[in-house]
Amino acid sequence: MRAFDPIAGVSVPTSICNLKDLQSLQRIEATRDLAENLKQLKLLKTLHLSKVQQCFMPELCASVAMLPYLTNLAISAINNDEVLNLNFLDPLPDLEMLHIRGRMEMKILPRVFDSFHKLRRLHLYWSGLKEDPLCHLAHMSNLVFLCLIKTYDGELLTFRKVYFPNIRDLILMDMAQLVAIEIEDGTMINLEYLQLTGLQGLKCVPEGLYFLGELQRVVLQDMPEAFVEKLRGEESRFIQHVPHVIYRD
Repeated sequence: MRAFDPIAGVSVPTSICNLKDLQSLQRIEATRDLAENLKQLKLLKTLHLSKVQQCFMPELCASVAMLPYLTNLAISAINNDEVLNLNFLDPLPDLEMLHIRGRMEMKILPRVFDSFHKLRRLHLYWSGLKEDPLCHLAHMSNLVFLCLIKTYDGELLTFRKVYFPNIRDLILMDMAQLVAIEIEDGTMINLEYLQLTGLQGLKCVPEGLYFLGELQRVVLQDMPEAFVEKLRGEESRFIQHVPHVIYRD
């Protein structure tokens, strides 16, 4: 299991918010003063903050709500115990990329996720969700990239018919309790890349891999020996249509 390493950022003075024409702030260490003053950057399109703390999430969310051109948002918690309460966040209907690294309040996805209809790329790390998140993400029909790392503490993920019609890349990593992945015929019809890493509870190969007709590359890393043996042997028929299958230790 990979450790939660805080993302290194650059410490900047709050006065950076006086640069009214600024359109991108990336790898910036968050503070309460900075979070409160970000609302002055009305032209900001990209915002990536590291070492975020729950104690100033209300100020941060209030500022984000006042950035009308924001399309790219990344928030990384200061450590793996910090809870990021996104219930303070107003709907962001124009957001195209969202990267959240930290535990979710009450271990559930906040209601604001219902507003992310234009989202194209979604990264959820260390969320600790107790319910299958896919049913709450399925309305994101524009998604082309989905990465779930230590996102879900449950045993079953289900990709139902018509989920994620435009997704091209899917990464599932380090969900230790996961024992099964169900893939229905008609889901992820354009998926080209699938990566399964560190799913130590996954012993059975998802039969539904057979339905992913556009799949070009499958990467398997740090997977259970029983899973790898089945995929290389008796259950290889589920991926016989895939040109590139890569096994990594």
